[in-house]
Amino acid sequence: ALLYAFVIISTYYVYPIFPANQSADFLVYIERSIIFATGEATFQDLITLHPAIYLLLGTVLSLNILNPLFLTRGFMLLLTILNIPLIYMVSKKLYGKLVGELALLLSIFINIFWYYTVIITGLYANFLGLMLALYLLYLIAEYFRSKHRIFLVLALPTTLVMLLSHETTFAILLALWLSSIYDVAARKNLKLVKTSATLTSPLALVVLLAPASIRFLEDFIMNYILRFKTMTLRVMLITPVNPVYNTLKIISPMLANIYSSAGLSGLTLTILCLLYGVLLMFKRREGLQLTPWFWILALLLTSYFTVEAWRLALNALTPVTILSAVTVRSLALKTVSKIDSTKLTGEIKIALKYELAAFTIVLLFVTSNISLTLTYNYCRISEKHQQQYGILEAMEWIKENTPENAKIASIARWQFMYAPYMINRKHIGDYALDPNQLFNYLKPVFNETYIVVWNKIHNGTVHYVSLYENSPLYKKIWYNKVVTIFITH
Repeated sequence: ALLYAFVIISTYYVYPIFPANQSADFLVYIERSIIFATGEATFQDLITLHPAIYLLLGTVLSLNILNPLFLTRGFMLLLTILNIPLIYMVSKKLYGKLVGELALLLSIFINIFWYYTVIITGLYANFLGLMLALYLLYLIAEYFRSKHRIFLVLALPTTLVMLLSHETTFAILLALWLSSIYDVAARKNLKLVKTSATLTSPLALVVLLAPASIRFLEDFIMNYILRFKTMTLRVMLITPVNPVYNTLKIISPMLANIYSSAGLSGLTLTILCLLYGVLLMFKRREGLQLTPWFWILALLLTSYFTVEAWRLALNALTPVTILSAVTVRSLALKTVSKIDSTKLTGEIKIALKYELAAFTIVLLFVTSNISLTLTYNYCRISEKHQQQYGILEAMEWIKENTPENAKIASIARWQFMYAPYMINRKHIGDYALDPNQLFNYLKPVFNETYIVVWNKIHNGTVHYVSLYENSPLYKKIWYNKVVTIFITH
């Protein structure tokens, strides 16, 4: 658990102020949550998609103790850390302590959702829904074990908030129903059916509180799934050029994206999970233990009908991690049993077990994408810190030396899009234009406009900062190692 937390925190340390990528989600969550923090939200704002995350972040932002970007990212970082013991507790409740420990170990290598949440994409609503889905499974497992109704009572509001977090969480509700049907058919047990029926009741409130989510799901089912069509979105999706990925995409979009995000080890463990789930069915295991498998299946089937299979793949990595731990435990116990049955000495048997464990861990690390991810980020700590703190220094200078009605236009430094929430200055946009192009483009709003140029941007012949320095349209007023600030003449 500590190692997993260290991996998350140390990667976050590379990008302590701004996220790694220009994902609009980070900004959107700030914009939509602030109106809840300031009390300006209307009922129409409440019944939008994903209201739970806006209410939660709005509560956090109402503390007004740090700038909104740092506060929202820092809070989501805290949630990713709190999700670690939750994975352990759910795995332990469903399958035992050893599976819980293995799930934590495997999470380091394949469960990379945290990276997309706080580092590169900002999948806040998705992550909150996933975390609540895990908590829901924990409450159900605890209810089955202890027979205390308090856990079922707690599961009701958890289900409601989960469904209000993100539409992908409907997959866990579907998985519970599939597990219930299996329990009735294979084990003549009605307990999970009754529990699933009880937990479906919050859907009535979801219709009232989040009609946009219901309309989205209704449209998706009626116009795409039932018509065997793929839903497209007005976004640019960047996919890897890789023969393995391209081949997998023909077979299963979700498997292709699991390979893309988690690597070969993630793909291998996912396939093992799908096969092992069938084995568990033949063994007539209780339905609740098959819920992670049905969860994976629900996401897998849905991925054929949307271009956002990458998002479903990231969601699937959590149940894959849990079920992989069960699969690995079964394989490990059989391997240990075979070693114990040999005529080797006790010391050699112990050494062989440790060697196999070490080899497996190294193999998982090498074949997972986490090795490349950590190497890529750790090797750039100095460079990224210089960039991030250099941009922050420039923002602070603008805040202290410009009027409040000043406007900022940035050249290849998208981080300034957060200026309205960090230094209360309007950001016009981020461009890659030379001095004359920028002047013609922004002529109507050039008064009190400050141009921030990244010192390293180059057009193949000359650095842009030199073009702005030599242009009569601009005057250089401040610079550091990262950016140079100009004002219009």
